[in-house]
Amino acid sequence: QAILSRFEKKIFIGLPDRETRETILKINTVKKGYSVKANLERISEMTTNYSGRDLYYLCSEAIRNMLRRSNKDAMERIDELVSESGNSIKYRITDILQEDFEYALGKVKPVSDRTMLEKYREWKDKYASN
Repeated sequence: QAILSRFEKKIFIGLPDRETRETILKINTVKKGYSVKANLERISEMTTNYSGRDLYYLCSEAIRNMLRRSNKDAMERIDELVSESGNSIKYRITDILQEDFEYALGKVKPVSDRTMLEKYREWKDKYASN
């Protein structure tokens, strides 16, 4: 309470809606130069309660899965390749597939749960200036 009183304005920013989640998914994949062969609209529907940060982690995990999937042989020989190439390894980058996002969805869960969201809504009603 003492910390909150120091701020002139208190603004509640809720979780992104479906359209915004899809935009965040594109920013963290397509806008970074990756080719995506996954249904980002469907993924955005599956990510209710995900924050922007959660979606960033989801995309990062999907990209890592694509790299593991596309470079299986390199992953198995990583030590050998590093010694041969002097610490420089070239990875194949392929399309990020639906299966990469589905794998990531199994690993990355939203930080916000129903109880936390209700607590933030109560805070908004009590303290927020917007």
